[in-house]
Amino acid sequence: MSNITDYIKRPAVFDAEEISAMSAAYDRALTSFPAPPPKTVSEAIAAVIIVRARSGERDPQKLCQEALSACGLEVQ
Repeated sequence: MSNITDYIKRPAVFDAEEISAMSAAYDRALTSFPAPPPKTVSEAIAAVIIVRARSGERDPQKLCQEALSACGLEVQ
């Protein structure tokens, strides 16, 4: 399974706490699928999480929900 840090383009600067929140959101989003999602879906989820984190969101649950919603998936 990929990691959110695989998708962060340099020179993006996130501290350890931000990376932890993004990683938790990414992992939660991916495990919401019954099977591993296609790479394009994983990439889209990562992109949304990174964009939202850059704009200041730090809550892993919100990051996950926003990423899934942006990909057209129902959020529970």
